Amino acid sequence: MTILGISNVSFGLPKEGREVLNAVYFYHCVQAGLDMAIVNPENLIRYNNISTKEIELSENLIFNQSMETITQFTEYFRNKDPSLKSIQKDSNKQSPDVSLKSAIVMGTKSNVISDLDNLLKKLSPLEIINSIIMSGMDEVGRLFEQGKMIVTEVLQSAEVVKKAVSYLEPLMLNQDDSNKKKILLATVKGDVHDIGKNLVRIIFESNGYKVVDIGIRIDSNQLIKSIKEHNPDIVGLSGLLVKSSRYMVNIAEHLKEEGIDLPLIVGGAALTLKFVNKEIVPKAASTVIYARDAMSGLSKVNSLFRDN
Repeated sequence: MTILGISNVSFGLPKEGREVLNAVYFYHCVQAGLDMAIVNPENLIRYNNISTKEIELSENLIFNQSMETITQFTEYFRNKDPSLKSIQKDSNKQSPDVSLKSAIVMGTKSNVISDLDNLLKKLSPLEIINSIIMSGMDEVGRLFEQGKMIVTEVLQSAEVVKKAVSYLEPLMLNQDDSNKKKILLATVKGDVHDIGKNLVRIIFESNGYKVVDIGIRIDSNQLIKSIKEHNPDIVGLSGLLVKSSRYMVNIAEHLKEEGIDLPLIVGGAALTLKFVNKEIVPKAASTVIYARDAMSGLSKVNSLFRDN
């Protein structure tokens, strides 16, 4: 016998397409022999009321999972959200700074180099990074917070930023990697989930941080050894499970015992701000930052280093 929470399959996708995907998925699960489903009957769309196009997009996503099918599905339903249409303008009619920012928000690389070449005629590489590129990522963070962008779209935006920064870095005089703030990342002991950690790595690298990712199932002894080896400016801990959250408390205690007072940034599905403030903060030797997601984590770490 099988029971399934149907809407889990669409979590994180645009709200305009979630119920469509849920209904198509539900239909195929029943055909495959599902015995019981957890659904919201008020929101469930009838399968026979869904257009052929939307069924095709949903089935492509269900049976052929890839970045391409996610992008196709997302773009189709995103076009039904009028709040984002203003971003999608003809880049040929935009100034280079607006065009570059739009490219970051929309995750498109096509005109990035030409926009940068035009901007370099009047701005230094560092000015472009600190103003236009950071402004674009700030907008991505705002849209993500509002639920108007999903994780895959944030990754696409990060790739655009990475391309732009990689093009500008060789042009920057006295480029010194040692000046970059360094973050040490780990998924803690007992947890193999690393999607969130990997997203944090990409976002931070795209925004000028040097990231040392030491992997999954990391215990406090391994973490302390890596801290002594890499000498980071901040330590990031990730975990999806409840037991991962509890283990972060142990790590904070062990770091304090070892006299390590580096700031900690912690995140994961089971963590809450209340738990962090009540359980982790009292055990830690230094600042503890709770990050609900990668973008909020970036914003808080940026603020931490600006203030210091």
